[in-house]
Amino acid sequence: MRRFRITAAIWAVTLMLLPLALPAAAADGLGAVRDATRDFRDVAAAEAAGYAILEGTPLEECIDEPGEGAMGVHLINGDLVGDTVLDPTTPEALVYIPRADGSLRLVAVEYVVFAEAWDAANATPPQILGHEMHLISEPNRYELPAFYELHAWVWQDNPSGMFNDWNPDVSCDPSLPDTSTSAGLAGQLPEHGAAPWLASGLATALIVAMLLAARRRWADA
Repeated sequence: MRRFRITAAIWAVTLMLLPLALPAAAADGLGAVRDATRDFRDVAAAEAAGYAILEGTPLEECIDEPGEGAMGVHLINGDLVGDTVLDPTTPEALVYIPRADGSLRLVAVEYVVFAEAWDAANATPPQILGHEMHLISEPNRYELPAFYELHAWVWQDNPSGMFNDWNPDVSCDPSLPDTSTSAGLAGQLPEHGAAPWLASGLATALIVAMLLAARRRWADA
């Protein structure tokens, strides 16, 4: 009976700590995306890494949706879009919004994979950062074959949600004042994502401590 009570206590503590550890791990994944794309706030650095506007297509324009908000201007890496590999730290597209001075400000990343290639090799839709990607069927406003995509607003707060396609706080009209916080994860995490590691590490340490205490009690029983 005593051993059962100890085991039950361990599981109770573990279940209480999981809500802390899991969001922390997810936030840390987004922190890694920010770290990987930090240099791409400079458009020249993004272009040097293979990202470019797809001229002659609807994607060369700033994309918005009346009543929903905007996405922005997409710089796309053709080599990354052309494969079926999804890596959070190497997004297929970078999303910017125009400033009044003609420059672009990085606000989000986008993960993209063509549906035909993915479905031919996989039985389920793609997921990344713990979220299922959205299917954009054909025909579509982008004049592209059917594809899966997911935005992550890691450089701009989005009241509609981190992974929502549209952000009501950004605009394609550069004449409008940029009143957004442009915080993205910065309002949730320290510069290098220390908070998620701290929370996750604390949860792990407490679980280990409980297990060691239980082992000693079992030895003394």
